[in-house]
Amino acid sequence: MENQRETKTVLQRLSVERPLLEFEFLKRVRKDEAKLDILISVGDQDDGGIAIDGISNVRQIQVPKFAPLTNDQFRECQQLWPCHFHPSKEIERLRSGQFFSTDELESLEGLMQQALESARHSAETGNQPRGGVVVNSNGDIVARGHDLSSIHPMFTCESVLIDLVARWQGGGALDIATQSPHLCHSSTPCDDTYLCTGLDVILTHEPDLENAMALLHSRVRRVIYGCTVKNGALGSRWWLHCQSGLNHHFLVFRGLSKEQVHELDHQDP
Repeated sequence: MENQRETKTVLQRLSVERPLLEFEFLKRVRKDEAKLDILISVGDQDDGGIAIDGISNVRQIQVPKFAPLTNDQFRECQQLWPCHFHPSKEIERLRSGQFFSTDELESLEGLMQQALESARHSAETGNQPRGGVVVNSNGDIVARGHDLSSIHPMFTCESVLIDLVARWQGGGALDIATQSPHLCHSSTPCDDTYLCTGLDVILTHEPDLENAMALLHSRVRRVIYGCTVKNGALGSRWWLHCQSGLNHHFLVFRGLSKEQVHELDHQDP
């Protein structure tokens, strides 16, 4: 477009007749020396049915298909077409491998030790060697539990932990005794926490699809586990927490104390 004084009128018309929709991260205009390049349409939109005075030399070009999430992606996108970009400190910390501080890692390792102790107790009582703890944002344990599938096949470690959180909140549905230190919830009165909103779950093993969905419906903040499993749903066979069609998403980290969890799996019964 050579007459830049008409730019505002052209952009107003395009926003109505050719909205960018899911490509709104793309800027509509690119300045190229003495003239402006204007993005008329993207993807499958038909650009042949619109005629705008002042626009000439209509051509096809490549533009980014997805919005950039990192600084590196932003620089690559800019080489094709200008983009809007809002950097995420969280994503950059994840990519740098420095998401957790040294103190946070030490705290998580200590929590995993308690999950491992509960998993060992679980195996000694005829259940699967699976243990876990639920903690709030301050790192305080609000529930600690393990597998109880010898009582009922639905009493998995994840289900037990969710029920213990519910008991902490004044509810609970599973018929299990909680006198054991390996099956307990916080004695501190619960605040107005909704389900597991804002809570982190530390597990010895990756949840399968059914248990991962239970955690998702419980609105957990993060899941941190030690070892993967064959039918794991949080990074092994499936990536449930990344499914775009779901109404809740959470962060997942794996590999915490994985050597000790691996040893637990190979201990003689």
